[in-house]
Amino acid sequence: MVRAWYPPGVRTAEDRLRYYASQFDTVEVDSSFYGIPTATTARLWAARTPPDFVFHVKAYGMLTRHGVRPQGLPGSLRQKYDFQLDRHGRILHPPQTLREEVFALFREALAPLREAGKLGLILMQFPPYFVANDANRDYITYGIGLLAPDKVAIEFRHSSWIEPTEVALTLEFLTTLGATYVCVDEPRIDGPTVLPSLTAVTADNAYVRFHGRNAATWNIRSGSAAERFKYLYNLDELGNGSSRSTTSKSRRPAHTSCSTTVLPTTRPKTRNRWCRSSTGPGRLKNCKQVATGPPKWPMATAYY
Repeated sequence: MVRAWYPPGVRTAEDRLRYYASQFDTVEVDSSFYGIPTATTARLWAARTPPDFVFHVKAYGMLTRHGVRPQGLPGSLRQKYDFQLDRHGRILHPPQTLREEVFALFREALAPLREAGKLGLILMQFPPYFVANDANRDYITYGIGLLAPDKVAIEFRHSSWIEPTEVALTLEFLTTLGATYVCVDEPRIDGPTVLPSLTAVTADNAYVRFHGRNAATWNIRSGSAAERFKYLYNLDELGNGSSRSTTSKSRRPAHTSCSTTVLPTTRPKTRNRWCRSSTGPGRLKNCKQVATGPPKWPMATAYY
């Protein structure tokens, strides 16, 4: 993406973020899933972007019950705890005290964004084994409480949450918590780890993530995430996605993120066709509309 999207001469992290923020007004930060960002980094993010720029930040893996390796934790926590690891080197059964310290460190790291008025939603993406049950609903309530007063968006990766017998309870539950349900676009295949497209607005913001429709790689875990999400939406698919990602009666902000990673082999005249995106109230702009729009598109993409 760096080679295909950024102009020649835009090489440093600072240059990339400044250029990016000149084109888009929102970003979803995914690097925070793999390691807790530092307050210094968040301060630089705030300083290098315009006053109205917004960062949606993906929660660190431990916050959403994913297995994490000790290397992703600050040195102070690695020294404080004696971890038991699984065969992949991930922490087994982290104690509640550790988890709560991690929640606190994560929130503290985002303080510069919060103080600058640039912190949007915290995206809590739960793993495929996080199924719909009372214990997991209790954990969501617990996690949102530890992140308060920051606003949270919830993405499920197991279809039990929106089964016909469960969907009303799930949406009512999120509405009660003031949490945003993350709508998803995924491959059209059967299986518990694939969620059908569902339009739902449970809070002040709507959030849609386009993960691509690459059925061949969806359940592969041995390769990179880039291979798994290797897919390029065409304009017809984005048009269909656009209609699913809005509600005719809602005038709430809609944030839209595209996780696909396929890029052209040569630099195109329009550099926004495959990008992660975010829109304001009303509707999602598709690629063609973005390509012919004003210099500052209401979109977002990146992993800063």
